[in-house]
Amino acid sequence: MTELAIAEDRLQALLVELDEYPERHAPPQAWPRLTAAVTSCWRVIQELEEEEVFEASEAWRARFHPWFLQAPCIRRAYEKPLGYAGDFGVMDLGYRNLPEAETPMGNLLHGWFSTALRGSTAVRARRRWIGLEMQRHAAYSSGLWRAMSLASGSSWELRDLVHESWLLHRAKMTCLDQDPRALQAAKDGLAEAQAKYGRKLDATFIRQSVREVIRGGAASLPEQDFVYSLGLYDYLPRAPAKLLTTVLAGQLGPGGRLIIGNYLDDHDTQPILELVMDWFLIGRSPEQILGLAGDLNREFSARVQIDSTGSIGFLMVDRASVTSA
Repeated sequence: MTELAIAEDRLQALLVELDEYPERHAPPQAWPRLTAAVTSCWRVIQELEEEEVFEASEAWRARFHPWFLQAPCIRRAYEKPLGYAGDFGVMDLGYRNLPEAETPMGNLLHGWFSTALRGSTAVRARRRWIGLEMQRHAAYSSGLWRAMSLASGSSWELRDLVHESWLLHRAKMTCLDQDPRALQAAKDGLAEAQAKYGRKLDATFIRQSVREVIRGGAASLPEQDFVYSLGLYDYLPRAPAKLLTTVLAGQLGPGGRLIIGNYLDDHDTQPILELVMDWFLIGRSPEQILGLAGDLNREFSARVQIDSTGSIGFLMVDRASVTSA
């Protein structure tokens, strides 16, 4: 029996155990065991010859997807109804983090993917974290405070501002995304929050692609106090990522801050994303993330901050408050 066959048999035995568990709640240590079992299969497949990896991955999915695709977030990421895995619908399922599957096993596996993996928890954590960072930055200024989000998705952080932040009374938010469906979801979510809490946030939603931004599409916007992009750089090769960083930094006014999120190259969700969902991200080391700011001039300072789960690195770029002549 091959190493892959052994790993797959162990995984199947665990899934059968979970599927038959009477209370449909995970038994003790089930999630670490499941993560280890999937990761073991992924590692063995990665060691195959290059031409064998695809075939082995497809055979693995044919065998195990009847379990995993019962979880809505996993199914949507794999099926890619909008053409890519990490669309706003997948993010919304992760943010809501509710038992929305049609089967108990589906809810069980959603709970595993969304809460037992640090890399999945990091997605929800960064939403809260960026809201706090916006408030920290704005606290050192007065008057109108402008912020821009690129590849904004459904912008749940705007709902948080409406719900719980003093900043909504000063902020002018601009959200850019290439997908009109994501922008509409953001508008709808913001409108719902405003109606629920009786408060209004000034926000503009603009359809614009990364390519258009690089070509100067955002240049017509006013200078920004704060620019951020949380989930885009995981898909960008180094050259366009570095160029885009320079363009976004150029949107900052004096004293402005740019924050860019990028998964680290050793996050624990990588085996699950790639093998189960056919979802590939570009992870980077902290040094590689910092290198994306390598073309900025002396007006800017840059550092990398690692998130609380150890999964995401944030490039923090600050423009000097007073520019040199």
